[in-house]
Amino acid sequence: MERNISQLILEDREKRYNDVMELSRKFDLPVVCGKLNYPGKNKNTIEANRAFEILLEIVKEKFRMKSVFSKELEGFDGRSILMVVDMSPGDIKKITVELEDNSEIGRIFDIDVYIKEGKSIDRGMINLAPRKCIICGENARICVRSGKHGLEETLNRINEIINNYGD
Repeated sequence: MERNISQLILEDREKRYNDVMELSRKFDLPVVCGKLNYPGKNKNTIEANRAFEILLEIVKEKFRMKSVFSKELEGFDGRSILMVVDMSPGDIKKITVELEDNSEIGRIFDIDVYIKEGKSIDRGMINLAPRKCIICGENARICVRSGKHGLEETLNRINEIINNYGD
């Protein structure tokens, strides 16, 4: 039976998570996983690759002095960076939330911080508000779960942000 793109995306996500777990065990330090919130089945568009290059540059600069190891991944789920960082998980998460929230392009970044046993630090754990929807500004999780915004509307908004970056 031929695997479809959705299965390939899920396999890439599982592989990335296994890489996170391996790095966490090897270094016994938090692992930062940076990727994009880029919906749809094609996560390797020109726009997605451009946005990832921006994310990569920003993340490498922010953690340059505290990075112990990093590697980039590519696949059907798009590109991502895994970085082992020698800092407290809470401090790392505050920096990543600042990156996600304080610029228009940052709103399409998805930067997770993993600690032991694959557990990730979420915004609520450090008393920060949930992520906002890129379209309406409401709680993003609610919008995604309810299907409030269609794929085309969301992709158009994301690509607009990417294409206007630096203008």
